[in-house]
Amino acid sequence: MSNTTKIVGAVAVLAAVGYGAYYFMNQKANDVMVEKVNAYLVKNNLQDKVKWEKSEASVAGTASFYNVTLVGDNPDETLKIQQLNVTDFNESEDGGSVALNFTGLSDHQGKSLFLGTAAGGVATEEGLESIGYDQSLPLLNGEVKSSYSKKANDLNNWVKLNQEQVFDVTFDLKALDTNNLVDTLLEKQDQIEDDPGALIAPLTPVKLSKLEIAFEDKGVLAKAKASGGAEEIKLEECQFGLAMMGVSEKANDICQSVIDFSNGTKKTIAFKANPAQPYPVINLMELGQGGMPDVNKLIEELNVTITN
Repeated sequence: MSNTTKIVGAVAVLAAVGYGAYYFMNQKANDVMVEKVNAYLVKNNLQDKVKWEKSEASVAGTASFYNVTLVGDNPDETLKIQQLNVTDFNESEDGGSVALNFTGLSDHQGKSLFLGTAAGGVATEEGLESIGYDQSLPLLNGEVKSSYSKKANDLNNWVKLNQEQVFDVTFDLKALDTNNLVDTLLEKQDQIEDDPGALIAPLTPVKLSKLEIAFEDKGVLAKAKASGGAEEIKLEECQFGLAMMGVSEKANDICQSVIDFSNGTKKTIAFKANPAQPYPVINLMELGQGGMPDVNKLIEELNVTITN
């Protein structure tokens, strides 16, 4: 046997051993991951609400679930996900964090949530068919990053939803003094479902540190205009509407951003509230209870901007 043949044979054996070890470690990671997720589901009484056909994990820490079903109380409330990837999933006495992304979110029949034919759809009963969309509309994709810390007493949530041919929307939230709220959400889910008012007390100390909501048009505005479902926004009408709400400061900037987005000059629009001092959430919930709120003061205190 030549030296070359021996070397090739040795490399093949090493490759096979390496692959076997890699497969074993990944399989072990998958088993650990499944145990971890199942324990979380059982702890929160969700073991009958989340099911999947296949799972796999890597030693790098990523776990993937395929053909996931989120079981609702009735078929119309059941959702399906083609693939769910979890890149961070941690719980400790101090808090927790999760990071995941998903592709192919649909109703229980595998149809888009934005079409009226999708039972339990998130849009209007008629759905986006009214402005020209049909069954070829891609399914919803998304990404979530969430964390809370009891030591820091804060909560962070970042969510991006990607609906091709329609729009992308991103939510970015940071709240402070959230320990009581998080404990209530985790420990009293059944009570909250029966009585949402049970959230009032734990919400009282919560303060808003940041809230940003951004939209990126991916075709919905053109569809709406072509179908006659969107009227042109005029500067004077926008300014008058804001004036009727009591908005004077930043009115021109707000209107121009809205117009530039609606006519397609700009593809994005973002609402941002970044108060210099954390703002009590309970104040927002009580707006209008004592008469017309001072909108200009609210915009100033929340440091609100609407930009492209």
